[in-house]
Amino acid sequence: MPEADRPADNASQGCPSLEVLEAIVSGRAGHVRASDSSHALSCPRCLQRLDTIRKNNDLLSRLESVGSVDGGGSVVAGSPGTRAHGEQAQGSAAASRWAEEAGPAAGRLLEIDGYEIGEEIHRGGQGVVYRARQVATNREVAVKVLLAGTFATERQRLRFEREIELAAALRHPNIVTVHDSGRTADGSEYLVMEYVRGQPLDAYARHVSDYGATAPKSRARVCELLALFEQVCRAVTYAHQHGVIHRDLKPANILVDVDGAPHVLDFGLAKALESTASHDGGGNTPGIHDTLTMPDSFLGTLAYAAPEQVRGDSAAIDVRTDVYAIGVMLYEALTGSLPFAMNQPLPDVLHAIAESAPASMARHASFLIDTELRTIVLKALSKEKGRRYQSADAFRADISHYIAGDPIDARRDSSFYLLGKTLKRYRWLAGGGTAAVVVLTIFAIAMSILWQRARVEAAKSNQIRIFLEDTLGSVQPTVPGRPVTVRETLDEAVHWVDIALEGQPEVQASLLMTIGNSYRSLGHYEAAGRHIERALAILEHVHGDRRNLSVAQALNALGLLRRDEGRFAEAESIFLEVLKIRKQQLGPNHLDVAMCMSNLGQLRVLMKDYLKAGDWYGQAYDIRTDVLGYENADVAMTLYQMGEISRLSRDLRMALVLHGQSLSIRQSVLHEEHPDLARSFLATGLLMLASGEYDEAEVQLREALRVRQRILPADHWLIAETEMELGEFLVYQGGAVHEGSVLLGHAYGVLYVAFGGTDERTQRALRGLLHAYREMWNVKFNM
Repeated sequence: MPEADRPADNASQGCPSLEVLEAIVSGRAGHVRASDSSHALSCPRCLQRLDTIRKNNDLLSRLESVGSVDGGGSVVAGSPGTRAHGEQAQGSAAASRWAEEAGPAAGRLLEIDGYEIGEEIHRGGQGVVYRARQVATNREVAVKVLLAGTFATERQRLRFEREIELAAALRHPNIVTVHDSGRTADGSEYLVMEYVRGQPLDAYARHVSDYGATAPKSRARVCELLALFEQVCRAVTYAHQHGVIHRDLKPANILVDVDGAPHVLDFGLAKALESTASHDGGGNTPGIHDTLTMPDSFLGTLAYAAPEQVRGDSAAIDVRTDVYAIGVMLYEALTGSLPFAMNQPLPDVLHAIAESAPASMARHASFLIDTELRTIVLKALSKEKGRRYQSADAFRADISHYIAGDPIDARRDSSFYLLGKTLKRYRWLAGGGTAAVVVLTIFAIAMSILWQRARVEAAKSNQIRIFLEDTLGSVQPTVPGRPVTVRETLDEAVHWVDIALEGQPEVQASLLMTIGNSYRSLGHYEAAGRHIERALAILEHVHGDRRNLSVAQALNALGLLRRDEGRFAEAESIFLEVLKIRKQQLGPNHLDVAMCMSNLGQLRVLMKDYLKAGDWYGQAYDIRTDVLGYENADVAMTLYQMGEISRLSRDLRMALVLHGQSLSIRQSVLHEEHPDLARSFLATGLLMLASGEYDEAEVQLREALRVRQRILPADHWLIAETEMELGEFLVYQGGAVHEGSVLLGHAYGVLYVAFGGTDERTQRALRGLLHAYREMWNVKFNM
């Protein structure tokens, strides 16, 4: 039986009873005689018993803290009086009273030579922080003292000393500076640091984001918040470069000052990258950094803890642990919520952090959280350290890339991203082996995405996996004498849909739609119709009627096919039915409703009914701006389409206004090499040319050509088309006949190969080239 629990007659030794010692430890010293208190603090036997009682209370506090998780998800194991965002969590009552009432942490008697101590400004799991004034310099500072005061355990004192040692070595504008440290008259540890007037990171993010707003914020607001995280990453990178891992990064430990600059603080749980060892008389003993992190222990704040932390694998903690915490904070700043629900039993919380995917960011409308931004956040939140950013600086670099509109590194590790980029660059190609590769890529992406979405249902996931392996694995790159065609690839896929997915009607229907759309993109309308109509019949049978969103999706695919076939009346009837279903199921202000309206608008353009087309596009524009805000790529696309209607209606002034607005948004939200940006440059340039604004028109046309030359092969017909437009301008209006002739010559060669000599585009390029030759001939011979 431990000595503290063994009944003993202490009268003969003059030692206080166990109840008196517990009162001293729990902070009820006011009920203890001064003589008993004085004896206990000077008697070796009593000091040993006090230490045992403190350890027992410490263990109890840890057990009770781990047994419950508060709304903020804060658990600091081994620290009495655990707090989350300034609010005290549940814990041992005795330990809490001891932590809050004992020693100088109460603040009533705290005195430090050279400082005037003011009010308490923060109370955390291990320490209390006061506002103070340094008398010699009249400088406002913050003073932190151990929460347990003179009753702190050796481990707590060592941890506090380590915080002083590690933080004092860091000098960075975004890390709180340590000015001084020492012991109070009664032996309590303290440290003096700069005082930051500001608010915690989460409070600042709430102010910037305004989560309650009905519409998402602009890209500029997103970048404002991201710029703050750039600075946080720089500060953490600096700490890492100086051998310090924070291990407890959270909003409460990052203060944002009145100028919007972040300051990282509280290195109480920090860890040195290389443990030190102290030597005493030649014998090796564990150093301060070795002894403070025990195997299978958890230190930190649960909501922001990395998987390796919640698993208790202290040996696995490194700089990528801090990267994860920054990722959680960025997720929370963008969405207003944590990636995992904290209001559930602790085992479920731990399992979610260690094994589950974060909640989708796409459902949050506070910011324009596009695919690239989600990719950045999710890379930082990877369960496997090897798949995270390998440093805080790499995290910062990708944030910088995103703000600047440059390609992000996180995407470069994604096969979907690389395939997507390839698809965008080559989507206009037709015919030959290149087309086969492109459409096979489309097919593979669609299959893979569907596989990912279906994996929540184990049986479906397994069937799709088998389907993908068998279908794509069975397609050989060549057959005797020639390459495999796209048609053969799709035919093989159809064969396997029937075999591999029997009994999985919804998955089968989804794949049939994908195959049908691929046939449509190749112009094989008969085959496309068979598969799309079959998918529609399957879904109608599964759901019982046509008033279902899955059925509407199949109907929409059929409407697109009828449009491409030139069967406009049928296409319109189908699109109107899809619109009715989506309005009923999703409400009138949903983005899928807007997409259907855009399809109807595009159909009316093909029917040359520009007035009705403009009405449909106008309704789509209203929905998209209401839901997405103004600065959004879909809004820009709608403005582009409305601009085209004005151009076709001969209202060039309005067309130029609308295309100019579309271009402005695209320059703000898209990467500088996005293909849609090239389309806007070209359209705006041609309208300026028609309006006689030649200088600005040339700028826009050259930008369109620059973008397309960067993202497309040199012999792509879209580059040739742009060269033809710019070449004609240079020959006819620009006064640069030789440069124009070079552009027109290249354009003619590409267009001839792509479309033949009788195509209007080819003949137009030839006419321009001949005119350029005549002009140069006339100049040469002064004719």
